[in-house]
Amino acid sequence: MTELPTPPRPLQEHGLAFWNRIIGEFEITNPGDLEQILLASETVDTLTSIAVRLAEDGLTLDNGKGNPLLRDQLGGRAFVARVVQRIQANSKPKRRVGRPGGDIYWAGPHAA
Repeated sequence: MTELPTPPRPLQEHGLAFWNRIIGEFEITNPGDLEQILLASETVDTLTSIAVRLAEDGLTLDNGKGNPLLRDQLGGRAFVARVVQRIQANSKPKRRVGRPGGDIYWAGPHAA
């Protein structure tokens, strides 16, 4: 297996895992796409921090209003999803998707 390129800026555990998964799956040569993946990876790290904070603070605050971090969480998730869609549309997978080709086929229930 080839070594994955390291991100140009430091990432935390979850952001680095996201970076490695996307970089490992797709052939990405466009510097703009690489920057988008890096930004999405940083967002994944931020979303991890938000999730921890929401678990501590709860979904509603003492004043009865919703936690404003929910809006940040939703926005971050939407951004990451858009980046993944864009990369899937613009980049080739490193390995073929689907069943392997060759002489394997179904000849029917009565084939010998």
